[in-house]
Amino acid sequence: MKKIIAVAIVSTILVILSLYAVNAVIISQQKDKQREIARRFCTIPKDYPKASRWPLKR
Repeated sequence: MKKIIAVAIVSTILVILSLYAVNAVIISQQKDKQREIARRFCTIPKDYPKASRWPLKR
């Protein structure tokens, strides 16, 4: 009986740790994606030709 309880506790701890690791990977990927989007928005005005920008200045 003690062996079953010990296995259940260890299994639960391993599941919790694996969920924590997966969550950390997902958060890291989201941060990378946010940085990429922010970098893209910062460079968009430089990429547009002047002909497409002048109507916006009126």
